[in-house]
Amino acid sequence: MALPELVLHVQYLKKYTASMVSTQDESKKMVLEVIILHLLKMIVDRDFSDEVGRRELQLFLSKFKVVNAKELFWLILMLTKIAFR
Repeated sequence: MALPELVLHVQYLKKYTASMVSTQDESKKMVLEVIILHLLKMIVDRDFSDEVGRRELQLFLSKFKVVNAKELFWLILMLTKIAFR
């Protein structure tokens, strides 16, 4: 059984976020920040008809206090500034 596209995308976000939090290597953290940033930017192109995927994404983003599209935009903007400092 194949995972719906959005669920898989959220799993990638969780995987790379966990890796970034657990690593002590600053250069690896920088690479992971860029990967996470690009994954967040790609969210807008995903298929949101998948209810399970939407819930997974909502749960993941709620950890960052993101509850709507405007807040997601500001999170991406903030991460872009951090990643490319």
